[in-house]
Amino acid sequence: MKRPSTLYALLILTSVALPSGATQPAPPRPAPDQHVEVQKQSGTVEFFAVGWPSALKIHGKGTGPDGDVHLADGAVSGAISFDLDTLETGIALRDRHLKENYLQTDRYPRATLKLSKVALGQLSESAAFKNAAVPFEGVLSLHGAEKPVTGEARLTRDGSRVQAAASFTIDIRDFNIDLPSYLGITLAEKVQVKVNFSGLVESSREVAGR
Repeated sequence: MKRPSTLYALLILTSVALPSGATQPAPPRPAPDQHVEVQKQSGTVEFFAVGWPSALKIHGKGTGPDGDVHLADGAVSGAISFDLDTLETGIALRDRHLKENYLQTDRYPRATLKLSKVALGQLSESAAFKNAAVPFEGVLSLHGAEKPVTGEARLTRDGSRVQAAASFTIDIRDFNIDLPSYLGITLAEKVQVKVNFSGLVESSREVAGR
């Protein structure tokens, strides 16, 4: 008796593996593009600096940023923007000097962070996570200058709501800002910035269909 050909053997194996009428499972669908509208009323922007020679700690705080962030094919893009005129440090005269003489908010009223790289890892595939550390890179526009920045964000997602707490450090001389001085205290060049915001996650189709 002749041995069955290789092709015949493959046909037999296929018929055993797939019962009559069965079909190959469909490949998984790619995750839909997502959109997050940053909600200004739910966040804050803060800065922390040190004044010399007394090592005085200076804390400024303003309203939250606004903007849009997009997630597509695991890549994040978008930008958030902040109204510099809302910054307050607790001393009205110091605030006025900061805005008029150094930040010059009449000419440069806003600061904008444009995201260039966000290391989400597997977070984009999960519907919920808490306090996940995510490194990021971006370009900060401030006082008419643009400089790259790097930092870390702590992200929490519960259903359709996402919360972010990001921090990064800048050298204000990179943005052509003179070192602020007030009553003999001069601000150090390194300033830590913290940004907190939240928003609702929607699919791009939902946004387009509004």
